[in-house]
Amino acid sequence: MNRVLCAVMMGGALTSLALPASAQQGAAPNRVTQAPARPAAPAAQPPAAPAAPVAQAPAAQPEPIRTEIVKHDNWTVTCREFADKKRSCSGVLQVVQAQNNQTLFVWIIGKNSDGKVMSVLQTPTGVAIAPGVEVKLTRGAARKAVYVNCETNRCEATMDIDEAFSRDASASDNVEATIYSTTGQGVKFTLPFKGFDRALAAVR
Repeated sequence: MNRVLCAVMMGGALTSLALPASAQQGAAPNRVTQAPARPAAPAAQPPAAPAAPVAQAPAAQPEPIRTEIVKHDNWTVTCREFADKKRSCSGVLQVVQAQNNQTLFVWIIGKNSDGKVMSVLQTPTGVAIAPGVEVKLTRGAARKAVYVNCETNRCEATMDIDEAFSRDASASDNVEATIYSTTGQGVKFTLPFKGFDRALAAVR
Protein backbone atom coordinates (compact mmCIF):
# COMPACT_ATOMS: atom_id res chain seq x y z
CA MET A 1 0.00 0.00 0.00
CA ASN A 2 2.89 2.36 0.75
CA ARG A 3 5.82 3.27 -1.41
CA VAL A 4 8.99 4.71 -0.01
CA LEU A 5 10.56 7.93 -1.09
CA CYS A 6 13.51 9.78 0.34
CA ALA A 7 12.87 13.36 1.33
CA VAL A 8 14.10 15.94 3.75
CA MET A 9 11.93 18.00 6.05
CA MET A 10 12.24 20.01 9.20
CA GLY A 11 12.11 18.22 12.59
CA GLY A 12 11.98 20.30 15.81
CA ALA A 13 14.02 17.90 17.98
CA LEU A 14 17.26 18.36 16.01
CA THR A 15 19.38 21.46 15.74
CA SER A 16 19.41 21.45 11.92
CA LEU A 17 17.81 19.22 9.34
CA ALA A 18 17.94 18.77 5.62
CA LEU A 19 16.22 20.69 2.82
CA PRO A 20 13.39 19.06 0.81
CA ALA A 21 14.52 16.48 -1.75
CA SER A 22 12.97 13.41 -3.40
CA ALA A 23 14.62 10.23 -4.72
CA GLN A 24 13.48 7.09 -6.47
CA GLN A 25 14.06 4.02 -4.33
CA GLY A 26 17.36 2.30 -5.06
CA ALA A 27 18.77 5.17 -7.14
CA ALA A 28 22.56 5.48 -7.31
CA PRO A 29 24.08 8.18 -5.05
CA ASN A 30 24.41 11.55 -6.68
CA ARG A 31 25.22 15.04 -5.50
CA VAL A 32 23.45 18.34 -5.82
CA THR A 33 25.17 21.52 -4.70
CA GLN A 34 23.22 24.66 -3.99
CA ALA A 35 24.53 28.15 -3.21
CA PRO A 36 22.27 30.92 -1.91
CA ALA A 37 21.41 33.64 -4.43
CA ARG A 38 22.96 37.05 -3.85
CA PRO A 39 20.30 39.62 -2.85
CA ALA A 40 20.05 42.84 -4.82
CA ALA A 41 21.62 45.88 -3.17
CA PRO A 42 18.97 47.98 -1.40
CA ALA A 43 18.21 51.47 -2.64
CA ALA A 44 19.73 54.34 -0.67
CA GLN A 45 17.45 55.67 2.06
CA PRO A 46 17.59 58.98 3.96
CA PRO A 47 18.89 58.78 7.54
CA ALA A 48 16.19 57.67 9.95
CA ALA A 49 15.42 59.49 13.18
CA PRO A 50 16.78 57.81 16.32
CA ALA A 51 14.33 55.25 17.66
CA ALA A 52 13.49 54.54 21.27
CA PRO A 53 15.42 51.61 22.78
CA VAL A 54 13.68 48.27 22.32
CA ALA A 55 14.39 44.74 23.47
CA GLN A 56 16.68 42.87 21.12
CA ALA A 57 15.19 39.89 19.27
CA PRO A 58 17.07 36.56 19.33
CA ALA A 59 19.84 36.37 16.78
CA ALA A 60 18.76 34.77 13.50
CA GLN A 61 20.33 31.49 12.46
CA PRO A 62 23.19 32.03 10.01
CA GLU A 63 22.53 31.23 6.37
CA PRO A 64 24.64 28.40 4.90
CA ILE A 65 27.11 29.36 2.23
CA ARG A 66 26.91 25.91 0.61
CA THR A 67 24.36 23.09 0.66
CA GLU A 68 25.03 19.57 -0.58
CA ILE A 69 22.36 16.87 -1.04
CA VAL A 70 23.45 13.25 -1.43
CA LYS A 71 21.18 10.22 -1.90
CA HIS A 72 22.21 6.94 -0.28
CA ASP A 73 19.69 4.38 -1.52
CA ASN A 74 16.58 5.00 0.62
CA TRP A 75 18.13 7.85 2.62
CA THR A 76 18.74 11.46 1.62
CA VAL A 77 21.49 13.37 3.41
CA THR A 78 21.69 17.17 3.35
CA CYS A 79 24.87 18.89 4.57
CA ARG A 80 25.24 22.62 5.09
CA GLU A 81 28.47 24.56 5.38
CA PHE A 82 28.62 27.95 7.10
CA ALA A 83 30.96 30.90 6.90
CA ASP A 84 32.67 29.89 10.17
CA LYS A 85 33.63 26.55 8.54
CA LYS A 86 31.12 24.60 10.62
CA ARG A 87 29.28 21.77 8.84
CA SER A 88 25.91 20.28 9.77
CA CYS A 89 24.35 17.17 8.21
CA SER A 90 21.08 15.27 8.62
CA GLY A 91 19.53 12.24 6.96
CA VAL A 92 15.89 11.42 6.24
CA LEU A 93 13.87 8.36 5.24
CA GLN A 94 10.21 9.04 4.38
CA VAL A 95 7.16 6.80 3.82
CA VAL A 96 4.54 8.25 1.48
CA GLN A 97 1.14 6.79 0.62
CA ALA A 98 0.97 6.20 -3.13
CA GLN A 99 -2.75 6.95 -3.57
CA ASN A 100 -2.72 10.53 -2.30
CA ASN A 101 0.99 11.34 -1.81
CA GLN A 102 0.36 11.76 1.93
CA THR A 103 3.36 11.48 4.25
CA LEU A 104 2.75 8.68 6.75
CA PHE A 105 6.05 8.22 8.56
CA VAL A 106 9.39 10.04 8.63
CA TRP A 107 12.66 8.89 10.21
CA ILE A 108 15.26 11.61 10.71
CA ILE A 109 18.80 11.26 12.03
CA GLY A 110 20.87 14.24 13.15
CA LYS A 111 22.61 15.87 16.09
CA ASN A 112 20.79 17.65 18.91
CA SER A 113 21.99 20.85 20.59
CA ASP A 114 24.44 18.81 22.71
CA GLY A 115 26.02 17.22 19.66
CA LYS A 116 24.49 13.81 20.34
CA VAL A 117 23.29 11.76 17.37
CA MET A 118 19.56 11.09 17.68
CA SER A 119 16.64 9.61 15.77
CA VAL A 120 13.43 11.63 15.44
CA LEU A 121 10.43 9.60 14.29
CA GLN A 122 7.50 11.62 12.94
CA THR A 123 4.15 9.80 13.00
CA PRO A 124 0.49 10.64 12.34
CA THR A 125 -1.59 12.01 15.21
CA GLY A 126 -4.21 10.02 17.15
CA VAL A 127 -1.57 7.77 18.68
CA ALA A 128 -1.30 6.32 22.19
CA ILE A 129 1.57 8.17 23.87
CA ALA A 130 2.58 5.66 26.56
CA PRO A 131 3.63 2.77 24.26
CA GLY A 132 5.80 5.06 22.15
CA VAL A 133 7.05 3.72 18.82
CA GLU A 134 8.27 0.13 18.87
CA VAL A 135 11.32 -0.41 16.65
CA LYS A 136 12.45 -3.88 15.58
CA LEU A 137 15.60 -4.51 13.57
CA THR A 138 16.54 -7.65 11.67
CA ARG A 139 18.95 -8.38 14.50
CA GLY A 140 19.19 -7.21 18.10
CA ALA A 141 16.53 -6.47 20.71
CA ALA A 142 13.42 -4.36 20.12
CA ARG A 143 13.72 -0.70 21.06
CA LYS A 144 11.31 2.06 22.01
CA ALA A 145 11.18 5.66 20.81
CA VAL A 146 9.49 7.98 23.33
CA TYR A 147 6.99 10.63 22.22
CA VAL A 148 8.13 14.15 23.07
CA ASN A 149 5.76 16.35 21.09
CA CYS A 150 2.43 16.33 19.24
CA GLU A 151 1.18 19.06 16.92
CA THR A 152 -1.89 19.45 14.72
CA ASN A 153 -0.63 17.20 11.94
CA ARG A 154 2.07 15.01 13.48
CA CYS A 155 3.68 13.59 16.60
CA GLU A 156 7.40 13.19 17.25
CA ALA A 157 9.24 10.47 19.17
CA THR A 158 12.98 10.39 19.84
CA MET A 159 15.50 7.62 20.37
CA ASP A 160 19.25 7.60 20.98
CA ILE A 161 21.53 6.18 18.34
CA ASP A 162 24.08 4.29 20.42
CA GLU A 163 26.81 1.98 19.15
CA ALA A 164 24.62 -1.14 19.48
CA PHE A 165 21.81 0.42 17.44
CA SER A 166 24.25 1.74 14.84
CA ARG A 167 25.75 -1.72 14.40
CA ASP A 168 22.42 -3.56 14.24
CA ALA A 169 20.70 -1.01 11.99
CA SER A 170 23.63 -0.92 9.56
CA ALA A 171 23.30 -4.71 9.18
CA SER A 172 19.50 -4.60 8.68
CA ASP A 173 17.91 -4.30 5.25
CA ASN A 174 14.50 -3.58 6.78
CA VAL A 175 13.28 -2.10 10.05
CA GLU A 176 9.76 -2.43 11.48
CA ALA A 177 8.28 0.56 13.31
CA THR A 178 4.94 0.05 15.07
CA ILE A 179 2.73 2.83 16.40
CA TYR A 180 -0.39 2.27 18.50
CA SER A 181 -3.70 4.09 18.17
CA THR A 182 -5.66 5.33 21.18
CA THR A 183 -7.80 2.19 20.86
CA GLY A 184 -4.70 -0.01 21.22
CA GLN A 185 -4.51 -1.09 17.59
CA GLY A 186 -0.98 -1.44 16.22
CA VAL A 187 -0.02 0.00 12.83
CA LYS A 188 3.22 -1.39 11.43
CA PHE A 189 5.53 0.31 8.93
CA THR A 190 8.24 -1.70 7.18
CA LEU A 191 11.09 0.66 6.35
CA PRO A 192 13.78 -0.30 3.81
CA PHE A 193 16.89 0.81 5.69
CA LYS A 194 19.50 0.35 2.99
CA GLY A 195 21.90 3.28 3.03
CA PHE A 196 21.55 3.94 6.78
CA ASP A 197 25.23 3.26 7.48
CA ARG A 198 26.39 5.85 4.94
CA ALA A 199 23.79 8.40 6.06
CA LEU A 200 24.90 7.95 9.68
CA ALA A 201 28.56 8.35 8.74
CA ALA A 202 27.75 11.67 7.04
CA VAL A 203 25.80 12.92 10.07
CA ARG A 204 28.59 12.00 12.47
